[in-house]
Amino acid sequence: MRGFWLGVLTTLLAGAIGLLVFLGLGLMPVSADAKPGVLETWLTDFARDAAIDRAAPERENPVAPTPENLAKAALLYRDNCAGCHGTPDAKENIFAASLYPPAPQFLSAKAREHFPGSDGEVFVVVRDGIRLTAMPTFVHMLKEDELWQLVAFLKHLDDLPPEALRTLSAH
Repeated sequence: MRGFWLGVLTTLLAGAIGLLVFLGLGLMPVSADAKPGVLETWLTDFARDAAIDRAAPERENPVAPTPENLAKAALLYRDNCAGCHGTPDAKENIFAASLYPPAPQFLSAKAREHFPGSDGEVFVVVRDGIRLTAMPTFVHMLKEDELWQLVAFLKHLDDLPPEALRTLSAH
C-alpha cells in the first residue's frame, strides 16, 4: 500500500513540475484573444460559480421593478455598463468583442438569457466584478441601492417600461 501512495505522490509531483516548466517557458498563451483550453475553462467556471454562490446574499432584491426604479436603473446602466454591454440602438460593439471573454450584449435577444441565477447572484457579479475578465467591481462607484436597481433592470430586460428605453437611447 505504501508503494501505491508513493506512486501517486510521484505522479502528482511530476505533473506539478511539468506544469511549472510549461508555464515558465511561456508556452501558455495569455493574449486577450487566446481561447482557453478545456481544463482552464472548466476550472475557472467551477471556481467562479462556487464563489458567486458562496458570496450571494440569500435575500430577494429589495428594489421593486417599478417603472420609476427601472428608469433610474436605465440611467445607471447607460452611464456605467452600456460602453461594454451595449445599448438598444447599437448595431455592433467592437470594443466588447475585443475583450476576452467578449462582453455579452445584454440588450440583444440571445444575451437576455444571462441572468438565470438569483437576484443575489447577479448582485454579487455587479458588485464584485469577475476576476480575469474586463468586468470591474462597482462596489466603490455605486451605492448598494443602485446595485440593486441594476439587478432589477437586468432581470427585467424583456419588459422595460418606455421611460427606461428612452433613457437608454438618450445621449
